Amino acid sequence: FSMESPLKEPTEIQTKRRKKELDLLKKLPKDMKFTHKEQAIGLLIQIEIGRVMLKKPSISAEPLIFNVILDYKYPFQPPRIHCLSEIIYPTLTDCRDIFPELFPKDWSPSITVLDTILKIPTFLDQILTNPGPDTFNIYGTFHLGEIYDIAWFLMSKSCLMIKCVEEMPIEQGTLEERILILSDSVMLMFVPEKTASSIDMYGMLLFWSTLTSLQEMRIKPSAPKIVSLFWAQENQDRMEVKLHLENPDLFKKQLLLNMGKLGAEITSNKKEKEGYINKTIPTAEEMKAILTFLPELEASHEKEPSQEKYLELIKNYQKAVEHYSAMGQDDYKIYLEKIRKIISKQGEIPIKKDSERDLPAKATASEAIAKPSQNS
Repeated sequence: FSMESPLKEPTEIQTKRRKKELDLLKKLPKDMKFTHKEQAIGLLIQIEIGRVMLKKPSISAEPLIFNVILDYKYPFQPPRIHCLSEIIYPTLTDCRDIFPELFPKDWSPSITVLDTILKIPTFLDQILTNPGPDTFNIYGTFHLGEIYDIAWFLMSKSCLMIKCVEEMPIEQGTLEERILILSDSVMLMFVPEKTASSIDMYGMLLFWSTLTSLQEMRIKPSAPKIVSLFWAQENQDRMEVKLHLENPDLFKKQLLLNMGKLGAEITSNKKEKEGYINKTIPTAEEMKAILTFLPELEASHEKEPSQEKYLELIKNYQKAVEHYSAMGQDDYKIYLEKIRKIISKQGEIPIKKDSERDLPAKATASEAIAKPSQNS
């Protein structure tokens, strides 16, 4: 993809088409309203949809808000549709484009913005009647090489923004500025775009992937601010992204929390003894079961120590640390101290041989990294 500047003036054809679209929007039903304004990345049309338009009843009276972006490629490529209202989990408010959900077939310039908006209530009814809560469907897509307004992510309660630098894999030691967005189901990395304004913040999407395709995280104790992430790719070797973070603890905590809610697994290689620790975050129900039998196991090991009990205690202490730290609770410190004490009594944790390690599961095709989009 090319790094084209978002700051482009619309052509005469595009200006006429935009005017036509705004005139057509005056035909919206009475429970839909719209406003519009020009932005650096194109014409922004904001739509309010009254919840009475939905078949599924709602206890909230707040209208649902969507942004429609007509950038410099429109109408030769489709508009982008972003949801600003919290509706389902995983969130739609991380600037994913839901247009492909509204019109799954090939784009045609004959499709108007009015046509697009009128399909949104039907789409919402479909996702709100989706079986759950154990079924997580990922809707929409992201467009590599496209420009995004970073402010939209900051408005979402489900998104965390982190400024960082990426260590380039080819030219080791070369660092490039990045903007990292972590939502409850995806991670996105942007190249900051220079603008004339010191307030506006835009980024070109360089990379995105679902959190469920993240396989491994490595942090060296000697360089705790450098985090290496390894992503699964369909029919390819894993891809490494090496980030230099000012606050790696915040990033790791949020990442593990989000992955835990999705039921995802990640392997963490702390490089202290080259040992792998399985980072599956236990649920509250699993933690309750662990805490029920831990005192009996501790008492048994204290009375008759054995290697098997030692390893079992270590494993469950680690699960407690992972659970409470991901939940933001200080109880994890209790189990860290328990780990320190039991190790000091019995020596280092035995490391499994390669053949005994739990290898991360291969991501499915739907979770493949950096999926190409219709716009890319």
